[in-house]
Amino acid sequence: MKKLYLFLTGLLLLPMFLFSDEISWNTKNNFLSDIYKTENAELVAEAGSILYYKIKKQSYDFNSNGSNIDLFLSFDENKQNAITENYETIRENFQYKRANSYIGTSAYFYKNEHKIELQGNKKSVFVPGTVIGSFTINFYVYPMNLADNNILFKIGSHYYENSDNSICDQSFSAVLDEGIFKCHFRNVFNNENNKPIPEFTVKAYQRIMPEEWTNLTITYDSFSGIVRLFINGIENGIAKAAGESVYPMIFNPANRCILDIGTSYVGAIDDFLIKHGTQTDGIEHGFPPEGASVVSAVHKLDDFNIVIKDINCTDYQKDGAEVKYFVRLSSSPFDSDDTAAYIKPVEWIPLNKENVSSLKNKKAAYFQWKALLLPGTNGNESPHFSGLTLKYEKDLPPAAPFGVKIAEKDGTIFLKWKSNTEHDLKGYKIYYGTKPGVYFCNDAAEGESPIVIDKVNDFKLTNLKKNIIYYITITAFDDKNASHESSFSEEVSKRVY
Repeated sequence: MKKLYLFLTGLLLLPMFLFSDEISWNTKNNFLSDIYKTENAELVAEAGSILYYKIKKQSYDFNSNGSNIDLFLSFDENKQNAITENYETIRENFQYKRANSYIGTSAYFYKNEHKIELQGNKKSVFVPGTVIGSFTINFYVYPMNLADNNILFKIGSHYYENSDNSICDQSFSAVLDEGIFKCHFRNVFNNENNKPIPEFTVKAYQRIMPEEWTNLTITYDSFSGIVRLFINGIENGIAKAAGESVYPMIFNPANRCILDIGTSYVGAIDDFLIKHGTQTDGIEHGFPPEGASVVSAVHKLDDFNIVIKDINCTDYQKDGAEVKYFVRLSSSPFDSDDTAAYIKPVEWIPLNKENVSSLKNKKAAYFQWKALLLPGTNGNESPHFSGLTLKYEKDLPPAAPFGVKIAEKDGTIFLKWKSNTEHDLKGYKIYYGTKPGVYFCNDAAEGESPIVIDKVNDFKLTNLKKNIIYYITITAFDDKNASHESSFSEEVSKRVY
């Protein structure tokens, strides 16, 4: 029912208004209290205010990859996931960043004294005096500015060369130079004559954005001499350290090979990984390919059916990351996860354009929604889901019948009234009794009060008792069970002779 009619002293008034309403599940109201379950989803909050759901990042699978890991710094305050057995900490000074961290907390560098210094042992990747094997370095950055020569990390340092009484700078560093990701290898590759190459640089072509998390990867193949750079899993730079043959990568035995992180950098770093071997893409973890889900509880919209008018969703999608929506609706209660054997499951309906149109004007009393968050290109972007709004109109009962006329002849009462005009009208109920306002009677041959009839506008009661006054009222209904009915019509009465 879309329209509500009022009747005063038998006069029909104009329709008042549509009983339009809406219910929103979002971060400003009952978003959390109405969530039934989440899977691999996390809430993002800032300054105490909940902003949205996103996919929870997965960390490295240490069970399968642990044998290859040389160093892993999670920068979580409990350090449960850190792997540092191959390194000794010389210095550690940074601030933990909680707000907008990549996973858990991250390391934030913004003061001159902020840096991390580590020195590897003979089990580490960068052992002085030995040929360096294939390796991969993977980490996340959140730069606060794009200044010149932001040194993210540096391996190696100056050392004294006895053979020619000189100071040699031998290092491998990763920098952000006005947003361009570069790797500098200084005097670490030796040519065919066993002479160090002063400078070997690999540069990415994609610019890093400030105040945004970005995954960076350097992978070096010692067999081919190829160095590759990846940004968010996409290859962005490649160069080969080779001439007539592949140049070996060697640090002088006098070089302590100190690993400096955040030496000259303003921003955050998270999940810093060094491992043996190369990889073909830049991201080993991040957002899981199956994404995340947020499922609401089954919500009772009204005691009777409502009419669905529209469903609007609020989300943020980028770089292939998207949110897919599903809804379930029914006139009867159903189970939130279909585990109750005695309740028939209700099918999930995908909210594509076609289905949204078909759902309009559907009736339901119970409603449930589900948001499936899928990661974007190369699994390094998550959509943001912040709410869903259901717009509906209450399925109001029919108007009370009016214009009821009554007559009596030979022990039969004849009734007639104005027909209701609702398009979803199913029928009427005839209530009768022997006292005003009390309609409990079974005298008529047509049955016990109330008598349910079809969409007609007249009826008769037969075989009534003689000399008794019968009081009668009528209601209209618009559902199969004849329970969604109008208020009573005006009461009429007649004595039977």
